[in-house]
Amino acid sequence: MTNQSPTVTIVGHVCIDQNTIDGVSSEKWGSSPMYIANYLQINHGIQPSIIAPYGDDFSQYTDGFRFITTAYESKTLIYKNIVTNGSRVQYCYNAMSAMYPAITTNVIDRLRSTDILIVTPMTPYLDVKYVLELLRYIPEKCLTVLLPQGYMREINQDGIVSIREFIEAPQLLSEFDILVASDEDYIAVQDWATHQTVLHQNLSAVITNAEKGATLFALGKQTGVPTTPVPFDKIKNPVGSGDIFSAQLSISFHSGFDIVKAIQSANDATGASLLLSK
Repeated sequence: MTNQSPTVTIVGHVCIDQNTIDGVSSEKWGSSPMYIANYLQINHGIQPSIIAPYGDDFSQYTDGFRFITTAYESKTLIYKNIVTNGSRVQYCYNAMSAMYPAITTNVIDRLRSTDILIVTPMTPYLDVKYVLELLRYIPEKCLTVLLPQGYMREINQDGIVSIREFIEAPQLLSEFDILVASDEDYIAVQDWATHQTVLHQNLSAVITNAEKGATLFALGKQTGVPTTPVPFDKIKNPVGSGDIFSAQLSISFHSGFDIVKAIQSANDATGASLLLSK
């Protein structure tokens, strides 16, 4: 196993979360890059670099995080999460203005020293050509992880989020080692994952199944990895728990765990996170 902490770079969108959980409203930073970075800093002493677009309205949330891109003039992506009895409805605003940042010398230097690259768009507007360009600069042994939820989201003119066909999959999946998605992200996602891992034999697809744990898909075959469910009345806050799963999975696999044991470790971390207020 690797003793030295890996260098982690996260590419995607950050957002401002406007959450209403069982009638209690709050506003704070959100997005997969932020939850992943926060978890890795607190639990592993790793400070990832984040490559993401954000506006001046997000500057109040950047302290304690390492951004290698600067604020732009447009407003930051906003996600409104309404959670009632564990069920979530989402709205998204400013999606078209949250475009990807330039690939500067700082970005390239960081990519060249990256051990784990996590790509996690929050909208479908992270251009495939941009992602492929970033991948040109990473080391050959870099672990590549894709959280494709943004590519699986349609955002209408009213900001309502619905399921979208992941049309970018044929161009992207052959470039990644691990894909992580939720069974709520996509229609018939298990059949889709089976098919994709036949087409892309380098890919391990991990589909999370809430209280049932997760399922690994590799070479068209599936392996269930169960977890111990957290009782509903013990759950403090479910927002961000899927990102914690992905963060722990990435670290465990990179450190030398086989993929099933890495998923088990991620299940345990997710269960613990559900008991804590994030």
